Amino acid sequence: MCGIVGYIGPNRATDFLLEGLRRLEYRGYDSAGVVTFEGNIGIGHTRWATHGPATDSNAHPHLGGDRVLALVHNGVIENYQVLRQKLSERGYTFRSDTDTEAVAHLVAFELEQLLAAQAEGELPDIDDPHRILVEAVRAATSQLRGTYGLAIVFRDWPDVMIASRLGSPLVIGVGDGEHFLASDGSPLAGHTDRIVYLADYEIAVLTAGAIRVLGRDSALVVHSVEALEIDASQVELGGFPHFMLKEIFEQPETIRNAMRGRLDKDSATAVFGGLNLEPRQLRSIDRMILTACGTSWHAALVGEYIIEEFARLPVEVEYASELRYRNPPMSPLTLLLAITQSGETIDTLAALREMKRKGHRSLAICNVVGSTIAREADGGVYLHAGPEIGVASTKAFTSQCVVLAMLALHLGRLRHLSYEAGLRIIDELEALPEAVEKALETNDIARRVAGQFSGCDNFLYLGRQFNFPTALEGALKLKEISYIHAEGYPAAEMKHGPIALVDEHTPSVFIVIRVPAVADYLQPIVTAIPLQLLAYHIAAAYAPRGRLICRDRWGSLRSSIASDPFAAPLPHSMARSSRVRPPDQAPFLSSSVADRWSAPLGVWAGAPVRLHVSLAVVIVLAAGACVRSGSATGWLVLAAYLVSLSLHETAHVLAASRLRGAAQRRMLSAPLLLGPFGGMTFRCPSIDPRE
Repeated sequence: MCGIVGYIGPNRATDFLLEGLRRLEYRGYDSAGVVTFEGNIGIGHTRWATHGPATDSNAHPHLGGDRVLALVHNGVIENYQVLRQKLSERGYTFRSDTDTEAVAHLVAFELEQLLAAQAEGELPDIDDPHRILVEAVRAATSQLRGTYGLAIVFRDWPDVMIASRLGSPLVIGVGDGEHFLASDGSPLAGHTDRIVYLADYEIAVLTAGAIRVLGRDSALVVHSVEALEIDASQVELGGFPHFMLKEIFEQPETIRNAMRGRLDKDSATAVFGGLNLEPRQLRSIDRMILTACGTSWHAALVGEYIIEEFARLPVEVEYASELRYRNPPMSPLTLLLAITQSGETIDTLAALREMKRKGHRSLAICNVVGSTIAREADGGVYLHAGPEIGVASTKAFTSQCVVLAMLALHLGRLRHLSYEAGLRIIDELEALPEAVEKALETNDIARRVAGQFSGCDNFLYLGRQFNFPTALEGALKLKEISYIHAEGYPAAEMKHGPIALVDEHTPSVFIVIRVPAVADYLQPIVTAIPLQLLAYHIAAAYAPRGRLICRDRWGSLRSSIASDPFAAPLPHSMARSSRVRPPDQAPFLSSSVADRWSAPLGVWAGAPVRLHVSLAVVIVLAAGACVRSGSATGWLVLAAYLVSLSLHETAHVLAASRLRGAAQRRMLSAPLLLGPFGGMTFRCPSIDPRE
């Protein structure tokens, strides 16, 4: 998953682009790039590396052709190898390992073909000066297999930006004399409250004064302008050191938001306005399939327990990435429920589309209004949790569990659940926010425990029944934000294999925490809070050692910043700068010994194995001869060799540690990750973003 931002208007583009990238870091944080042209038009990108490592050359934007355009891309191009080969045969040079560079060159090629045809008079005269750009993008995207969200700026058309999408979201922000582009609405908050969602296969032409959207048949598409339901304060830290901690403490309020207006005591049920299914249709359901990825999958496991308990319906939970490739037996009465925070998770979207293609009814639980999954499902429920900026999902998980509990209540009351049972469940749900507030009081305890166990490399999380999904979620949180290995298991399964890996250095986290008294089915929500805090503080405790970080901000970031990438003859590499220091400046070990000795020992560590073997044979033979002759020199030679061998092994360890340090260095220092570009030195030909 990647994040895209774009700006065109009278103001300096860099200000919006850098701020937008900070807000999109949950979509990726291992590399980022910005390109501006003439100061007031630019595009930016942040990503998790999918094709090629996180290096300067692989960071977006990528240049197409002879620097005729710059392009950023979110998605995966499945046939990029074929495209690379064809374009290489046509003389295009590739400088990266990414699939995106093939798209950039392909658009440049199609543009060159159209310009040549225009020069020969083979194209009809068109008043639209940007039509040739649209046709070049359309010709290029028609050859792509996969998903894409594209933003493109052109050297010879400095007044226009082109955007297109298929399977990857793009949102256009409508301003006064300026326009914005982003992967979701969070970068737009505070800049505009009017947005347009771009649909698949559409191409948008953005200028400072106008927006035009063209459909697959090149016809003009009229979109309704919608309201952006994100407040700028929701995407700011507000006094917290990290977004993750902020969002953990927001959970009492987000749970209230999820329940607001949905609990009806008169009917002892939950009411939803967007299910779009009649009561008779819901009563006729014979089975439910819940599909999701990551944290949402753990919420689905909680939902499985609750729906089976209240509605007495058979429920199966499937990984969306697997369901899309399966052909499970499903009757026409089977209901699919897709769960996703963003509403754009590509595997969940693919599973939803596959099930809809087979004629099955579908619902969605998601957080982002107007997202692709929210639009394509037959009906659904919004979480109303607000934007989740932290990489590790926290408040979305608890809100999903609450919505699933209310949905189970709704289905149960339609089937067999009594009025009295419904009232009891409503009372238990209404008391939940206060219980979560009490659970947040464990923050100091979690910090203290984290200090005791932050040096461990493996954790085991164990829980039973409703708390088994909590164990999985707690382990996932620790892995996500601290890079420490952790596994979750049903408590009774520990003796069936996992116990073999447990020793005195492996903490076992049992979900038997003393929490406010809540109903069993609500325990996963309350017990998740201390586990979120524990993961956060363990990650924070690691940071002073220079190893790990609470990753709601950018980790080992690599970035590329270019002000005018079209200014020849500037080499491609000069338009890029790296935030990660070279390994010889970023020792992994905190001890100064590593700094002092790892460089000279590195030469010895890099010697070929055959050299060490040869030296060993010679030294042993020579030492043996000395020993037989009664000389003490033999013992000294052997001792010297053993010392050198130890130094050799030490050098290997130090060298490996230094490389890991460069790859895993995290930025939990004084400003505590105030942003991906905090403290960065920019080497750009004509712009200083620090001004």
